[in-house]
Amino acid sequence: AFSVTDAGVLSFVGMGESYGDSRLVWVDGSERETAIPRSGSLLGIGVSPDGKKIAMSRVDNLLGSFDIWVHDTERSLATRLTFDADSEMGPVWSPDGRWIAYTGEESGLNVIYRQSVTGGGRPEELVRMDVDVFLNSYSPDGKTIESCAILTTEANETLRELHHRMPVIVGPEHFDLWMDPDTI
Repeated sequence: AFSVTDAGVLSFVGMGESYGDSRLVWVDGSERETAIPRSGSLLGIGVSPDGKKIAMSRVDNLLGSFDIWVHDTERSLATRLTFDADSEMGPVWSPDGRWIAYTGEESGLNVIYRQSVTGGGRPEELVRMDVDVFLNSYSPDGKTIESCAILTTEANETLRELHHRMPVIVGPEHFDLWMDPDTI
């Protein structure tokens, strides 16, 4: 997972063979490194538009699920944004820095929420889907959230030994249909 701000700040999470303790490091323009304390296992990060805060999906070791936290790099302070027993992941900042959108799991469905960065109020449910959804970014005007999904089907004979599911392969003759945002 990675995030890039308009100010040119790049962040990324490298994935190993399994989730474990991640080491999140903030590197400023003069290449000075500052470790972000207690990062834990991470499942997605996003840097605020002003480059001063990091939203991260961090494991709750007691529950074994992921929650969204916001780390203020100037004050070296992390604040928990979500508290559900289910996992929340893939935080994406709104262009004005007031909202964080994320995907949550609820009763086997994926739900896209947005939450005020201040943590005030309840998360706003934007859409509920029965496919895995990955958030990419907000549109520059903040009115649209870009996302993608990996569609799967029963594995064919070649892949069945590896896993019971495989990605859907869309033929070129159907690209326009699948890429049309008005086709649902």
